[in-house]
Amino acid sequence: MPLTLEKKIAGGFAAAIALILALGGAAWWSALRSADTFRQVDHTHEVLYQLEAVLVDMLNMQTATRGYLLTNQDRFLAPYDDGSARIADNFHRLRELTRDNPAQQKHLHQLEAAMERLLAIMRQRIALNRAGDHAAARTVTDLEAGNTVIAEVRRIIGDMERIERALLAERSAAAQAGQRRALLVFGLGSALGAGLVILAGLLVRRDFYHRLRAEEERDRFFSLSLDLLCIAHAADGRFKRVSPAVTDLLGWTPEEFLARPYMEHIHPDDRAASQAEVERQVLRGEKVLHFENRFQHKDGSWRILSWRSVPQPGGLMYAIARDVTEQKRLDAQLRQLNTELQQRASLLEAA
Repeated sequence: MPLTLEKKIAGGFAAAIALILALGGAAWWSALRSADTFRQVDHTHEVLYQLEAVLVDMLNMQTATRGYLLTNQDRFLAPYDDGSARIADNFHRLRELTRDNPAQQKHLHQLEAAMERLLAIMRQRIALNRAGDHAAARTVTDLEAGNTVIAEVRRIIGDMERIERALLAERSAAAQAGQRRALLVFGLGSALGAGLVILAGLLVRRDFYHRLRAEEERDRFFSLSLDLLCIAHAADGRFKRVSPAVTDLLGWTPEEFLARPYMEHIHPDDRAASQAEVERQVLRGEKVLHFENRFQHKDGSWRILSWRSVPQPGGLMYAIARDVTEQKRLDAQLRQLNTELQQRASLLEAA
């Protein structure tokens, strides 16, 4: 009798282990498929990012060319030179990313041809202006030709983005289906566990696995973000965690940045408004959708940061900041340029 019972227990454990191994194999297969699907989603996001980079560079180069033609000042050509230096790399990256998509490769060929025409117009107008032929550099014909090509570039990029967004929707749906399959397999594994010890072990292992994945994803998000990500505590007025981007934005290492209360990093004239935003989050639980203040760079200069923040229980604030100093400077230059143009127009009308 005892021997038979032992055999039953051993058989039960063996069957349970075999079942768990089978379910584990199915779960592993599902997880591999989900991981592949998520890689495809990331791939689509990267294509969209590269397309936006090409469009932004093109618009910046166009603005720079017009600014140079209007002012005859070479400093306005800095965005044009920067964009020209990146064009080849951007298109090379797009070719690599869309290698498996013939439709996108065809669009990319059209986009390259259109961009080359646009660059030829820009180079010609800049060359004429430098040669002193200002009237030829500013002809309406060239301006209309440039606008026509820009419209074509926008159309092609729009077509490519629509294709990628359709792929993104399809891949996101597949990723969600994969997640549902994985959850179903894990649920069955938990339900069919035969012993409390094995069940408890599986639950602990699963919990540890998910926590580890969550920590890895969180660390990856913090590490790769180009914007400054941070967690602050209103009670002691300090940042609890900041992303490595703080070094690129403000020059401080994360350790140096965390060593001081956050108010000490803020320009004295902005501290009262910044404290009001903190209190609005902590006391009233309101999100900060847009707020700007000046933070001190390690070299002593001040950088303008644009903030978005969400309050959390316990006085915590999860925030993201973007450096808009250069944008503000360019906006000021454009406003000054518009003012000068209006003044010149007024003088011409008076004459």
